[in-house]
Amino acid sequence: MKKAITILALILMIFAVSCSNDTPAPANEIPEKTDLVVSNPAVPEEAVTSDILQQFSAVISTITTGEATKITEDSWQNEYDGDGAKVYTIIDGEYFVINDGRYLHAGDSVRVDQGALIVNGVTYTADTTAGKQYIEDLIDLNGSVVRTVASAEVEKVFVLTEPSSVEGEPAAEYVITVKGTATSATDDTEENGDISNLEAYQIDLTIAPAYNEITTARVNVYDVIETDEATDLNPDPKPYKDTKYVLTVGDTSYNAAPGSSQIDAVIGAIFN
Repeated sequence: MKKAITILALILMIFAVSCSNDTPAPANEIPEKTDLVVSNPAVPEEAVTSDILQQFSAVISTITTGEATKITEDSWQNEYDGDGAKVYTIIDGEYFVINDGRYLHAGDSVRVDQGALIVNGVTYTADTTAGKQYIEDLIDLNGSVVRTVASAEVEKVFVLTEPSSVEGEPAAEYVITVKGTATSATDDTEENGDISNLEAYQIDLTIAPAYNEITTARVNVYDVIETDEATDLNPDPKPYKDTKYVLTVGDTSYNAAPGSSQIDAVIGAIFN
């Protein structure tokens, strides 16, 4: 996103649009959006079995192919400079400036929309003094960003319906509430592009009434950077990114790597 707004800002310096206004608008209240922290539990030695995964098959199918009856979502992104100071908080494509620049100030909101630079709801162009100043400041601020952390919270409710095996009895309904948190951290200073972005997800399931004797379950998926031990054949091993999967049912946790494809499908359905 940072690169996209930089490119658009550069275009604005060359092409002016029809609407402009040099009257500054008042800044906004800075949104209080801190980075989420998603837990990374240790991976147990015991691996999840196909029998355990089979208990969740209908639940997974409902989540990945069904329509949620309720959806609550919130997402934001924070960008930081090399000193760790927050430069922007981004919500729905709107950049809220955290630290004062030369012309942009804390609380200012910035959007680039259809070739126009919009600051606090006022449209500016590159053929005006204020427009040029804001564009230059925006480019400088974007250039200072080296780390980005995106956060998301989602809650979705699904209903699993199973026909009764007894004639004349109503179908059974199970309400599945899914709460998910996610983070994605990108470090532009990382030389190895393959490990410049680390993601973490936590999904909590609540099922009422109990389905296959399961009322709650938790899934944790997270990236870690690992480096193999040096050997004669590989004396200088490079760091690489590995994804860990943990499934917790009741008080028991499992290495859920064998079910990674099903888990990835659930993550995709919840956060996309």
